[in-house]
Amino acid sequence: MIETFQSESVKACVSVLMNPDAFGTSLYLIAIDRFGAEIHEWEPEMFDMEFRDEFGIDVPAGNQSKLLAIVSSLASEVFYTDPTAFGSICEILSGGSDRISDFPPMVTPAELAWGVTEVLLLDDTPGVVSDEVAAYAGVVLDEAGFINPHQRLSFASMPSVYRGSTPDYAQREEQIIETHHSILVDQFLLDQSNQLIAEMESLPFVTEKMLEEIAGDAAKINFRLRVESAVYAEVAATQV
Repeated sequence: MIETFQSESVKACVSVLMNPDAFGTSLYLIAIDRFGAEIHEWEPEMFDMEFRDEFGIDVPAGNQSKLLAIVSSLASEVFYTDPTAFGSICEILSGGSDRISDFPPMVTPAELAWGVTEVLLLDDTPGVVSDEVAAYAGVVLDEAGFINPHQRLSFASMPSVYRGSTPDYAQREEQIIETHHSILVDQFLLDQSNQLIAEMESLPFVTEKMLEEIAGDAAKINFRLRVESAVYAEVAATQV
């Protein structure tokens, strides 16, 4: 019976490790379960070697990048202090890239929001967001049509824009655009959260507590999505 369970556990891990759409959180949980906290001290090439020895597989480069993105976020403060690392990690965790950029990437607000979501799921002692990271997040949001930060990116410092002479109808249009984009971000977060829950459920060592935490987060997003959708419909109706 024990051998059968171990075999099924290995199969479940391999299935996630080889899935190019796997989440960084799941990959990290597999690594911690198999190798322990020492992974936070490993050089990048160690992951490839250890997974090959443990499971007899070559983990896709994109998944290795997601795992390294999570580990670097937990082992240092770069995610909270360096705009380049912050943007690149969020982009990688959202599946938009498989390498760290040499300069802050122009990612989407949804990618930033998901990157923050995954890191905070695992980081028990989040760092303080630097002014540079806050400003970078603000620029990303501003260029996407946000006037105020999305709730998941509440730390963002929005660029100063004078709207004193902006006509009321133009301000209402800006509000409609912002609400619409906020709904899109929330929907992305909800979809990602639900997929992550399903993936984690496939791993035998994942506890109910872990699943409840993510499920609770998804429920909050779902509620907020319904509220924002209602607000969007109400505001848009005033423009007819």
